[in-house]
Amino acid sequence: MLDSAAGKLRDANFRAGRNILRIAEALARISDIQFEIYSAQPGLLPKELVATKFGARVLSNRPLERAGMKPGRHSRRGRAGRSTPLR
Repeated sequence: MLDSAAGKLRDANFRAGRNILRIAEALARISDIQFEIYSAQPGLLPKELVATKFGARVLSNRPLERAGMKPGRHSRRGRAGRSTPLR
């Protein structure tokens, strides 16, 4: 039974490249949201992350910069971030 399932998975066309890109983008967005949360509430930053580069960046109050992104380029959200009221 497992042999046939493995064969079906191998032969299925999942468009792996596209799905991997979507997963990577989702993980990057999650990281951005975590950064915003920890920047707004540093007390929520887990102790294990305080001594890391990520923790140092969060505690420095500098904006998060992504590799490969142009300086000054922001996400699709407005510059005001999540603190603005929803309309």
